[in-house]
Amino acid sequence: MSKINDSKSLLIRYLDENEVKIFHLNEIVEYFEDENVNIKATVEALLRDGIIKSLQKGLYCRPSFHNEFVLAYYLAPKGAVAYWSALHWHGLTTQFSNTIFVQSPTLIKNKEVMDVSFQFVKVKPSKATGYQFEGRGNNQFKITNLEKTIVDCFDSIGQSVDWSELIKAIYKAKMRNKELIEACEAVDNVSVIKRLGYLIELMEIKNLKTFEKYALQKVNKKYNDLDPSSPSSGSYLAKWRLRLNVSEEDILQNIKNYY
Repeated sequence: MSKINDSKSLLIRYLDENEVKIFHLNEIVEYFEDENVNIKATVEALLRDGIIKSLQKGLYCRPSFHNEFVLAYYLAPKGAVAYWSALHWHGLTTQFSNTIFVQSPTLIKNKEVMDVSFQFVKVKPSKATGYQFEGRGNNQFKITNLEKTIVDCFDSIGQSVDWSELIKAIYKAKMRNKELIEACEAVDNVSVIKRLGYLIELMEIKNLKTFEKYALQKVNKKYNDLDPSSPSSGSYLAKWRLRLNVSEEDILQNIKNYY
């Protein structure tokens, strides 16, 4: 009994001194591999004592842990918080979803952990880019950068963010030409590029002229609806090969009403 108590004290001291709030079992096993410690038995003892709790097989946290974005990083280490969740984090929407959206190049089943719903969106490995780290130490997580967030949302309109929120987000976001072009190249969706180019031109966002030129070079012969979530109707705009199923007046009024 004293040996397991010694092991418990050793593990608790490690967690406290390193401010570890969430961890994989294999990380602890590796750290203590040179110690005469039965980590699995020690972890089970800490679980019984309520010092740690189980999130899923092999993943544990301290009871005080409540960071859903960090949890998302542990659930999908190759992915990142994205779509609506990232849009909200970047301050580009006031609407909040109870679901945390996570982009991942690997298939992960949607799940609920700690009473939080996680929706994992599988993308091609080439789309799993434009990620940035936020937070520090054990509270670090990955999230799509501002430009990739905008492009991803346009690539999945109707799945996580509605059209009107995206319009406001474009107008509010302080996007950079290089990063926006890189995001579009990664997502590789011409209809997204055309919609963004047209909206940036309509909103007269002057610092994105380089992107406008890039977008115009990508315009193809096919016409796409401006808003793919709305019925197909309206006039055709040859310059951007778009069908304006949402009027320019409605778009500009949407921005005016918000700001």
